[in-house]
Amino acid sequence: MAKFFGAENVKNVVLNVVRIGARGMNVVAEVSMDNQLDKAFKHMVGRIVKRVAWYDRPLVSYSGDVNAKADTHFDPQPRKGFKWLHYPLLEAALKSGVEYLTFSYRWCDKGETEETYYLDGVKVDKKVVEPYFKPKKDYTPKTQLAVGVSNPNDFTRVVRYELERIVYIGYDKAKAKELFND
Repeated sequence: MAKFFGAENVKNVVLNVVRIGARGMNVVAEVSMDNQLDKAFKHMVGRIVKRVAWYDRPLVSYSGDVNAKADTHFDPQPRKGFKWLHYPLLEAALKSGVEYLTFSYRWCDKGETEETYYLDGVKVDKKVVEPYFKPKKDYTPKTQLAVGVSNPNDFTRVVRYELERIVYIGYDKAKAKELFND
């Protein structure tokens, strides 16, 4: 499918981000959908991939995003199963050692995104792969409610992409769009 950007290149770009939270970053990544599969569809493991793109995105920390909407100061709980390589954007899983780009968003300021699905390397409509996924659950973050964030559109969510599966990260939106559609 895609030619990946390379973990070291991703780290170099992230470490050279001038100001955390400034708009303008574009990220294209591929995500294995294995964790989303319903148990009845184990035969689909490794077969469904989602390609996602975030355009003109600010890379922001979870705590910063929550505090922007909170009534009182928010201190996040310690991350379970992860350690920070470079706070707040690069982390690694403790068990596997897999390294991730991590940033946060809210529905109210999600911005321009795209996603497409591939089944066995062939682009398909989301409706084709949706029946294989677990039912979606709505999650209400109690720690955010406790500091006054009550509107579901203001809840902060975390996105985590494996560094080795990032297709592009940088300031060139046209290049990001081209690689997303490639």
